[in-house]
Amino acid sequence: MRAGGIGLAVLLMTTASMGCAAIVGVDGVYSEPAGNGGGGAGGGQVCTGKGVEGCPCSDGPPEQCYQAPLETLNIGACKAGTQTCVSDVWGPCEGAVVPAEETCNGVDDDCDGEVDEGNPGEGADCMADAPGECRRGTMKCSAGTLACVSNHQPEPEKCDGLDNDCDGDADEGKPDENLPCDTKQKGICKEGTTRCDAEAGVLTCEPLQNAKPEVCGTDDDEDCDGGKGKAFFTHTFSSVDGWIFTGAWGIKKAASGCSDPTDDTTSSVDGMLAGVNVGGCAPQNSSGQLTSPQMSMNVFEPGSQIWLKYKRRLQTSSSMQNAIEVRDNVSSAWKPVWTSDAETINDASWQSDTIELTSKITAGASQFQLRWTYVTGVAADQGGWSIDDVEILDDDCQ
Repeated sequence: MRAGGIGLAVLLMTTASMGCAAIVGVDGVYSEPAGNGGGGAGGGQVCTGKGVEGCPCSDGPPEQCYQAPLETLNIGACKAGTQTCVSDVWGPCEGAVVPAEETCNGVDDDCDGEVDEGNPGEGADCMADAPGECRRGTMKCSAGTLACVSNHQPEPEKCDGLDNDCDGDADEGKPDENLPCDTKQKGICKEGTTRCDAEAGVLTCEPLQNAKPEVCGTDDDEDCDGGKGKAFFTHTFSSVDGWIFTGAWGIKKAASGCSDPTDDTTSSVDGMLAGVNVGGCAPQNSSGQLTSPQMSMNVFEPGSQIWLKYKRRLQTSSSMQNAIEVRDNVSSAWKPVWTSDAETINDASWQSDTIELTSKITAGASQFQLRWTYVTGVAADQGGWSIDDVEILDDDCQ
């Protein structure tokens, strides 16, 4: 039997005079059947045909041989070899090329009719012959050759500590700098410009303006805390206008006496203020409160800080107790936000005072009130409270 004009030593045939057989196994190698009872080379080997190495033969010219499935012969790299009978024994099959694992070489190694199928050897990490980010690569099989192909193509440089344009330098020229950006801060600190720290490879957003003391009544948030120092309630005591007072409290024109102020602080200079026994000393063994109207929380932005700002002239001694208190519609109890703690205070001029209220107002409250209080003993000889220009703001401001 011949295939493609080649006489094969793997032909399935029997020769009674020779007693040997060459059998191609299902796995592409010779198999040697046992149990036929015949003798031959290798002691236990049974020779029932022709072409098995070590089996008897008659000396003659070399014959072609192929130790693999015949359907792969002459496909791709696969080819027959030669086998010679020497001293009446078959030698090895030499020069044959049988199916092998496919490799990236432009050859059909496994003799299935396809070349380099499945991109053999591809996918491993490698280092390409390029600088910067272009150096990291992946092995690729192309045109029968494995090569390291860069995972990154040069792109404009960024401020990230990497050599993005693959020129051997990182962050040269401070890329991405001087661009408008959002600092994620509040107020005047929100608008910024980018800065590239080339050594650290970090791009930051620096504010165009830094925080400074809040200015009352402007549309800017100068201290960058979310509030604008905008007044949502203002009262100059030019009228009673919803205020409630008990004890010696009153709302009237300023008058001299017992160190009380002789004028108010309002820009309109109407002379009106609120005080304890205006123009005289606080009475002994007395108490009283000056209570504001209800004020709405709905006018404030969510998360705003609420502040009380007012002017005062306070004359008090250890025999007097003075306080400012707040209550809201959720918790009806009055909570102190400031007390004199029985210390001696003698304001020689109008003083501006700012007090934080947010922490004293119950979460979820929709309204709140303030009140100024006093309690005197038997030794009261001071003027007590004088107040003016009460404001409720969304920030501490000047």
